[in-house]
Amino acid sequence: MKGIQGLIIAVGLGIAGAVANFYYLANEAQKVEMVRFIGVKPGVTIARGDKLTESNLVAVEIPKNLVGNLFEFACKYSEINDVLGRYVWRTLDCSDNGSVLLMRSDLKTPPKELELGKGERAIGIPVDARTFVTSLVNPGDKVSFKVPTLAPNGMGPTLAPKSGAAAVADLQPKPEEGDNAAQPTGPTEIIGPFVVKSIGNRLGDTEVMKAAKIPQLQENVLMIRISKNEAGEEERFDKLWNRMQSVNFRNVGIILHGKE
Repeated sequence: MKGIQGLIIAVGLGIAGAVANFYYLANEAQKVEMVRFIGVKPGVTIARGDKLTESNLVAVEIPKNLVGNLFEFACKYSEINDVLGRYVWRTLDCSDNGSVLLMRSDLKTPPKELELGKGERAIGIPVDARTFVTSLVNPGDKVSFKVPTLAPNGMGPTLAPKSGAAAVADLQPKPEEGDNAAQPTGPTEIIGPFVVKSIGNRLGDTEVMKAAKIPQLQENVLMIRISKNEAGEEERFDKLWNRMQSVNFRNVGIILHGKE
């Protein structure tokens, strides 16, 4: 009997110790310091270029002893007011109810998209990099073109330009004429101004491209706006295009206008 009683006492003490250990661990777990980071709310997808709002963000708690160097990469919840209203560079997808933290790299400024209003077109004009530095130009700037007057085969006065498709066909260089089909003669004429929409694939300043780590392409092409809403702009462009084709897009100067 004494052996059974001793066994019962030992079992009881073991249970009591387990219960005490459980409560100790539970209390210690409550004492673990937590750090809150900004996360995307489960079930929400924030598309690339979308704005961050309170409705699509949530606080995510992580034990401080597990954070490591996450502070360097993820946004803390204490910074919530600084990130609201900003745009994300990549798509943050929590549509499967997963969890995604908002990273500092997500807040890079996304490149813009080419925007054209009603009645507007954008047309590319080749640029000679030897005479014009496109890195000094930003979308929204205004440029004019200094083009020579012409005489067919270098003789006689400049002929009145035709209009429409006939003009384009006549102004195409003929294979047998080569580069000497038309030569500059007399004074030059300034045609413009025109609004620049892009420089190659650059739709903002060069710093935005560098931040987004996007290489600039076709830097020698200025996309200019042709708008039906701007009086005389279509006529100016028709005149410019005919003149530039006549000289094979050579001997053309570009003038950068100052800010208004």
